Amino acid sequence: MNKWQEGMLQSVNALGGEAARQDIYRDLPKQLEFRESDWRGTKHGRRPAFQLQVRSHIKDLQDIGDLVRVYRAIYAITPKGRRRIGVKG
Repeated sequence: MNKWQEGMLQSVNALGGEAARQDIYRDLPKQLEFRESDWRGTKHGRRPAFQLQVRSHIKDLQDIGDLVRVYRAIYAITPKGRRRIGVKG
C-alpha cells in the first residue's frame, strides 16, 4: 500500500471518519514521518510538496472507493477504506 494513501486514510479515520482537506494537511504529519523535502515549497504556488501529494492521492483514493467526496474539499472514509487500514466498521 502506498504510504501516502495509508497515512491519509488513517488521518481521516482519526478525525472521525470525515475530514476537510485542510484537516488532513494538519493531521498527516502525526501519521507519517515526513522528509525535509516534503515540507519544502514547490516551484509553482509555493505550497509544501506534501500538499500536492495529498491532492493527487485524494483522487486516487476516490477512484478505488476508499474515500468519497462529501462536499467541496471534504472527504469521508468508506468501509472499504477502513478495512484497507485494518479498522473494523
